[in-house]
Amino acid sequence: MKKIMFSLVPILVCSSIVFANDTSKDMSTADVLKGTGLYVGAGYGYYNQSSDLSGADATVQTVMFDLGIEANKYLDFEWRYWLGVTDPDTDLGSVNGDHYSWGGYIKPKYPVAEMAEVYALLGYAQNSINFKNGAGNTFMDGFSWGLGASYLLNKNISFALDYVNMGTQSSTSLDGHDFDYDMNAYTVNIGVNYKF
Repeated sequence: MKKIMFSLVPILVCSSIVFANDTSKDMSTADVLKGTGLYVGAGYGYYNQSSDLSGADATVQTVMFDLGIEANKYLDFEWRYWLGVTDPDTDLGSVNGDHYSWGGYIKPKYPVAEMAEVYALLGYAQNSINFKNGAGNTFMDGFSWGLGASYLLNKNISFALDYVNMGTQSSTSLDGHDFDYDMNAYTVNIGVNYKF
C-alpha cells in the first residue's frame, strides 16, 4: 500500500502541472462551483472488510473510477466503480481472488473556502470478493455513505480524499457453505476529477 501511495504522489503532482490552465486568472467561488454538467475521475482506493467469521476479513488495493453530473454548486449525482489490483489479504493470509465494488450516490456538497469544498455521499453499493480455487466468495449490498473533501485546482481539475462506508448486509460462501452474516466494509480513496 505504501509503495502505491508513494507512486501516486508524483502522478498527482505532474497531473496538476500538465492540466492546470489559466490559474493566474481570478476565479470566484461562484465561477468555479457553479453547475457545469459532466465530470469524470480516477484514483486509488484501499478496501477493507471485517467480520467475526473466520476467513472473511480482507483488504484489497483498488483503482477507482467515477462518473458524475453536477446539478448545481450544492449537489452532484455520482457513480463509482472499484476494481481490485491486488489479491485479497485475508486473516488466513494472502489468497488468489478478484474484487469489485460499485455504488450510485447522491452527493450534497458545500464550499468552505474559495477553492475547497466538503461533501457527503448517500446511496447504494455492491461489493464482491471471489476467491479462486474453490475457496468461496463474499458478497454484500445495501445502503452506503461517505464523507470527503476536495480542492479545486482550477475550474476543471480537482483533487479529492474521502471515506466511504460500503455497507453491512452480506451473504458469504466459504468452503462450500453458505452463511448470512453481518460484515462491515469501507474504502478510503484519493483521486483526481476532470470537469467538462
